Amino acid sequence: MTVIRSTNTSTWLVLVLLATTVFLQCFEAATAADDISTTLGGGVVTRTNVNAYADLSQDIQSISRLVQRGEVQAAAELYRDGKHAEKSPGVMLTLAGLVLEMGEQSDLVNNVDNLSDNPTTPAFLFHLYGQADRTLNLAFDTHKLNYINDEMEQLFGSLASTSSNNNYNNNTASAALAAEAIWILNTWMYGTHVLYRGVYECYERSKADAPEVLDIGIAGFDMFINLWLGSGQTPASSETGFSLYKWTQQLGQEFGSTSNGDGTGEAIANTRIKLIYQEAASIMSNQEACTSSNPGSASRLWELVINLQSEMTKPLLQGFLSAMLDKDATRVDIYSKALIPSLSKCRPSLYKKLHEALIVGTFSDDPTFVSDILNLVPDIAYCLGYSCKELGNTRIGACNTHDVFRPTMAGFIPQTKVGNVAAADLDVYQMQILASLKANDFAYLIYMNGANIQKSRENPNDALSYVSLHDIAVSEERSSAQPFLDIYVSYNQEKDYGDKVIQDALTGKSKWVSAEQIAA
Repeated sequence: MTVIRSTNTSTWLVLVLLATTVFLQCFEAATAADDISTTLGGGVVTRTNVNAYADLSQDIQSISRLVQRGEVQAAAELYRDGKHAEKSPGVMLTLAGLVLEMGEQSDLVNNVDNLSDNPTTPAFLFHLYGQADRTLNLAFDTHKLNYINDEMEQLFGSLASTSSNNNYNNNTASAALAAEAIWILNTWMYGTHVLYRGVYECYERSKADAPEVLDIGIAGFDMFINLWLGSGQTPASSETGFSLYKWTQQLGQEFGSTSNGDGTGEAIANTRIKLIYQEAASIMSNQEACTSSNPGSASRLWELVINLQSEMTKPLLQGFLSAMLDKDATRVDIYSKALIPSLSKCRPSLYKKLHEALIVGTFSDDPTFVSDILNLVPDIAYCLGYSCKELGNTRIGACNTHDVFRPTMAGFIPQTKVGNVAAADLDVYQMQILASLKANDFAYLIYMNGANIQKSRENPNDALSYVSLHDIAVSEERSSAQPFLDIYVSYNQEKDYGDKVIQDALTGKSKWVSAEQIAA
């Protein structure tokens, strides 16, 4: 009996030790996972730990609270210096610093011929171009690169003159305005920046001989989703958190563009943004992503970035509409500064009307003035990649009759759905702008992968794919244009002669080297 007890005791001790070892291993693994991932309240777990970007939402919340208490100077200092988002021990990620990263540290300041190390990305470039009223020299003005921080400093100055110390009721609107301005001027634009920079890094890595030495994480998508969802966010709630997700929820509820169609549930834009993120994360989980063995990954990530920016513009346009419909001149001014310069990538006539009315001019609550602006919304939405019906209950009659795939062109309304093909001119125009601003790599990515010519999709929640100008340039359907195709092929001694000329120009292999020549 004694021997039996000894054997059982020994076995029991072994099992205890084994269980303890397994537990410790699991604990260490879980701890390690926490070190390399972030669980976000919006129902997303990221692959890498970049939670400092989520914690910026706490800075925005603190700024709003300080403004509500009348402590505007302290709010401005927090904007500049940060408080909650620690990027590394002792180093704060700040809202003002995001702007400096996009602008003053970019290659535009160094006057290089092509963007490379820290590329100034398309959304920011289009905005600079629009701010300069489409004047190239002014777009390179280094002062304008810091325009977001300048706008925020002006706003803090204005709020300081109107806020009352410890008067919460009087300061509520000011507190909301401060947060809204940061969302739409600062974190929204930075979100586009990390996405475009990430896909650019993926593209560069796919050309590298030793891609394994280039660690690009998941190409900026984790930073973006942390920034979008923030910390402390409850899914489908506009009451918790203080991030772009919350802002989108608020506007989704206002316009009824939510999962339940009545202002309840998750904003459709938020749902789609999370789905697109998940597809990008799935692509980047493949070890061969962004390598020469899997070149399609860079192309698909580019399409996902175009999709994401399109979804991101929906709350931006909704907020603009909300301010216009409420005839809130202060909010109209801030939304105009966030939206209209970016529309420089759209039809020049559309941009010109909006720029003259709301950037050069000022808002008027005259019914005719408001109506004229609202009637432009279908064209704005078309340029941004969707029908304005997707914005929800806009109260704009033109949104109910406008078909994004059958746009009016020079007064002509097509009988068939050709709007996707008609958007080819936007690809050309946007390539021209980017090449003029020395962003040849991004012009090349538009040419190769597309940005405006949408392919049809069965499920509206699926991310879009695009037809590119490259696809058109090498299409076998060109053979229907005989005998002209054979004449051009014979003269150029190249089947895909047009494609070769364009690619060579954008990649620095042609006789055309200046920005003006390449853009032409």
